[in-house]
Amino acid sequence: MTELFDPTSRQRRIERFPLQKKQFNVSAIQGHSILTHDGGIDGFLTNVSLLPEQSMGVVVMMGTARFPAQGITERLWQHILNLPLTDTVKTWTDRIDAMSVQNQQNFPDPAVITISNLADYVGKFCNPVYGAVSISAPTQDQLHISMRVINADIQPSAADQFFVPGE
Repeated sequence: MTELFDPTSRQRRIERFPLQKKQFNVSAIQGHSILTHDGGIDGFLTNVSLLPEQSMGVVVMMGTARFPAQGITERLWQHILNLPLTDTVKTWTDRIDAMSVQNQQNFPDPAVITISNLADYVGKFCNPVYGAVSISAPTQDQLHISMRVINADIQPSAADQFFVPGE
């Protein structure tokens, strides 16, 4: 595990864990080195974090994408390590919001989709991760998506970007 902390050993990490090929981020919580890896799909988030020096780990699995899993994981580490408690969920939420604002400034939306080409998105699709996806057009200015547990109307926000109204 100590090899994972060595920034020069990236290639060795990949060779050592050939099946996973996961990239772990190295961070610190009040002097304790932590390895983390995040993931998510279809409104589910996960965060795996390891504290190799103590031979401990924390896994957070969430059935929502509304809160940052990293903030919850960090708060759990504060409890486990008897560290002063801080509002880590708010800290992570603020950090993500700031990145979102920065991304919007750095990458302004391309031309907005016109109503005439929404029909180009209608159809049935299959993705090896998401599975079957069906897009229909119940009205001329709105699309409907059906996939797994998602069944919602979506509207265009920019070229190739859609949102669920009210979310």
